[in-house]
Amino acid sequence: MRVEIKDDEGNRTLSIDFDAKAVYIGSRKVWLSAADYRLINVLGLCAGTMVSKKFVAMFLYHTLEPAAFTNVRSAACRLRKKLSDASGGRNYIVDVERAGYMLA
Repeated sequence: MRVEIKDDEGNRTLSIDFDAKAVYIGSRKVWLSAADYRLINVLGLCAGTMVSKKFVAMFLYHTLEPAAFTNVRSAACRLRKKLSDASGGRNYIVDVERAGYMLA
């Protein structure tokens, strides 16, 4: 299974290959840690829709302890930076204030 995020002109910019557990910006592979991949995995499965922070915390850490939410914020920030650096500044992860995240 594969998810592709395209820019306004219809060009493929971000691609997630779930079978190979790989993420590409254009044709270049982006190195992600296992934790980064788990986060982009859950966001990619719901691409274009908001995923709540509560859902992400349960998916990644199997708990709703306050520390899990801090870890989710840190993981999202780290992943956002890696994708932004690889794409020349584009932000693929949208932070829906006080609610969650969306891959767009």
